Amino acid sequence: MRRGIYRDFPTEYEDAIGNEYHVRFTPLAVLRNDGVESFNSQDMGNGVCTYFGSADRFIDTGEHTYAFRHEVNRIRGFFDDKDELYWNVTGSECNFPIDKASATVSFEFDVPPDGFSLYGFTGRQGSTGQDYLANIDAAGRPSFETTRILGVYEGLMISVA
Repeated sequence: MRRGIYRDFPTEYEDAIGNEYHVRFTPLAVLRNDGVESFNSQDMGNGVCTYFGSADRFIDTGEHTYAFRHEVNRIRGFFDDKDELYWNVTGSECNFPIDKASATVSFEFDVPPDGFSLYGFTGRQGSTGQDYLANIDAAGRPSFETTRILGVYEGLMISVA
């Protein structure tokens, strides 16, 4: 982590009834400590890996805050009683701990604050840990934040229904 960090993003999935589908994933911007950070993406076996930083430059030792903005499609589920956004915020393939993870969800349409159902999971893939807080922020957007350090190969998964 002397040059930056990375985020693996799976793009090939199979739904509950066996249909295979591909998620389009487009990285848009990375910030490190509120400044623009370079990034590049490479295809991997089941998706895309985005590297934040540069192979030509070391970053200073210490705490750094990264923000990653990207667009994806096909991440909503449609059910008889609700529509759901299900999102793996951090991935679960990081071989380093994550001090804090957070996510804010924005929609291009208005939803009354009491119209949301928010839940999530923390831990290794498939875990049902509840080490997070969820709320609706002042702008009416669902927001999530972990309440403990995520260990190696642990992550944050969220749902907004």
